[in-house]
Amino acid sequence: LLNFTLTNKDVLFTKMNVEEWGVAEIANPVSQRWSHLRNWVLPTLMAFFETNKSEEYPQQIYEVGDVVLLDDNMETRTKTIKRLAWALADDGASYTRAKQVLDFIFSGLGLKYEILEVEHGSFISGRCGRVVINNEKVAYIGEIHPQVLQNFGIDFPVCAFELNITEVFKLKDGIKNDKTKN
Repeated sequence: LLNFTLTNKDVLFTKMNVEEWGVAEIANPVSQRWSHLRNWVLPTLMAFFETNKSEEYPQQIYEVGDVVLLDDNMETRTKTIKRLAWALADDGASYTRAKQVLDFIFSGLGLKYEILEVEHGSFISGRCGRVVINNEKVAYIGEIHPQVLQNFGIDFPVCAFELNITEVFKLKDGIKNDKTKN
């Protein structure tokens, strides 16, 4: 997919069942629908499922796109990074299915990772993890919480992950440079 970077707090936080956190707001938005810059990609994938729920299932989608994070150290007080988000809406959607896709990506990159069990309001408790490479948190993975599915009007289970591509490639370069020094 290629979604807009502009969205709103309802999609980013309320529908995703999470507390608000650092989001860049447009000073004079033309519409409340496009009032904020997204700080994660997964909500826009869920919004895509919402507008395409009458289409045939399974639906498997992904997006490599920009997110804007608040950063007081930058001149604009924001920084833009790349993220990869993937989601599957299907009766067979599961944590295991999402992990298989993540395994394929990291295998192709030649990176090893671990998953730590965490709690996240957008995911089902016990079916959510934080992906870590060299002690750096680079992704969330899991099955989408039933409340989130209801908020978006989605009738199928959804599994998903969101990966910080910017950080992953920094780590990959660091690992590659360490190996060439030895």
